[in-house]
Amino acid sequence: MDMFWKILNDKMYTAAIEGRHKRSWNGPNKNDYEPELARLRPHFKPIVWGVCSAISLFVSFRINRVGGFTRAADNGRFIWEWKSTKTMQHTKQQVKEGLASLPSDFLLSALMGSSISFFLSDFSKMEADIQIVPLVKGRSFISDELCTDFITKYNRIPPQQWGKSTNSDKYSSTFKSFVMNCQKRKVVEDHLKQKQNNQIYVEQGVGISIPSPGVDYQLALIKATQKK
Repeated sequence: MDMFWKILNDKMYTAAIEGRHKRSWNGPNKNDYEPELARLRPHFKPIVWGVCSAISLFVSFRINRVGGFTRAADNGRFIWEWKSTKTMQHTKQQVKEGLASLPSDFLLSALMGSSISFFLSDFSKMEADIQIVPLVKGRSFISDELCTDFITKYNRIPPQQWGKSTNSDKYSSTFKSFVMNCQKRKVVEDHLKQKQNNQIYVEQGVGISIPSPGVDYQLALIKATQKK
């Protein structure tokens, strides 16, 4: 299953660098992607919580290393005032120790953030939702990015290999279900393109929006029409 992970990593990395996800999910046609985002959005929250926690923890570590707040008297009442490296008159040795602790502070913060994201994530639901992303109505950024390459790779794998179950390919059923749904979406998209001006989609690379309620319903309509 390494080939699928490589496609996933390469495609998502390139999309993030080029901002394709922003143009899709936040662009002029963002409403077309709302059904897809409705599936994915709940799984973003644990990641956001983890990242925010990691940043907060890292900042807290650095404040304690190089400065902080201290109580000071002001006309009979106590106030909190900032103490910097200058007011504390750090020695060179103390500054070096603060810099030396930077990697460990970063790693510990990242570890805590990852642990929080892991703890809050529902991986079973995440797998289930990702598998059916190609079946959603409207447009699908994930499908546009992955389906073509996934289908190509899937067709090159001998059928008997999918029946094997090892620790290295424990996600094989997830990938297989995703590809099966990609193939369904492709059938519906091709059918809709034939009914409309297919040349526009080919020349301009414009995706097509699946009518409500989604791929399965549209596929059933296509099969019913073909039987007549």
